[in-house]
Amino acid sequence: MMDIGQIYEVLGVTTKTGYKLPKNGEIEYLKIQKAYRIPKAHIPRYLKSACFPLAE
Repeated sequence: MMDIGQIYEVLGVTTKTGYKLPKNGEIEYLKIQKAYRIPKAHIPRYLKSACFPLAE
């Protein structure tokens, strides 16, 4: 599991963007009490969808 701080370091995004990803539903997460936790397995899924969005 990774927290938001680790996510934005790994993805190279700003802190603000790190918090927007789960809130906007762009990356799957678990909310444990008040903290967002992102399973490491969800990172490759996010990267794949961000790089190759589905055509409508």
